[in-house]
Amino acid sequence: MLDTFGSLTSQKSQEIVGKMIFLRTKLDPDLIVQYMTHIVSSHDPPHPIILKSMEDICFHPEKYPPSLYVGSFYDSVMLGLGVVARKLHDCGEKERSKNITSKINELLGLHDPWLYRKKRSIQTEVEQEEYDKKHVILLETLGNAAIDHSYEYIVSHINATNSPWIKRAGVHALRKYDTEVAAQEILKVYNTDDSEEVRHEASLFRLEAPSVDLREFWDPLMIGGSFGFIMSNYLA
Repeated sequence: MLDTFGSLTSQKSQEIVGKMIFLRTKLDPDLIVQYMTHIVSSHDPPHPIILKSMEDICFHPEKYPPSLYVGSFYDSVMLGLGVVARKLHDCGEKERSKNITSKINELLGLHDPWLYRKKRSIQTEVEQEEYDKKHVILLETLGNAAIDHSYEYIVSHINATNSPWIKRAGVHALRKYDTEVAAQEILKVYNTDDSEEVRHEASLFRLEAPSVDLREFWDPLMIGGSFGFIMSNYLA
């Protein structure tokens, strides 16, 4: 039944879904995670009931029981919210989009190498994994939104002092930005990062950027002739 309503894009059908799974007394996290696939595939932003609920889940967890925040529930909604922010921006609701991503920027914060090393030195292995996962999800969310004012937050986490997992997520997020400045940053990572996994993530940019002409700053002699091509023609 959920898939049937989820495949419908009318405001009325989305209102029904919103009341059925987001405003019920006891939320079913599995239903909400399932519905995120429809949020991502839809051309337009979701109904206000759904959007407000997604924001509350991500930014006001005190409204819900802690038992709800297990498994992939929070991560799925947060990643979906990034997609929604992009849809809002594209349909003209730029202030709403900026408001959402500003809150995500705040949750992520700018990377501070000194504070990171200090915190890392006293974290247990489990705490390090939790820290990395949190930052990976937030970076991927900002990548899904690809709003300009989040760019510096993402770039700050692609820092030599950060964990490879976080740096890789930062590069993946940058690949969603269809700009020359993002391409230059990714090129720098490809040429200088000490992690093979991070450099590999940077190399994948050439498969996804359909309109950036990299001839001006990809040096074929430095990184191989196969990189010296026009991105705008690569996927034609």
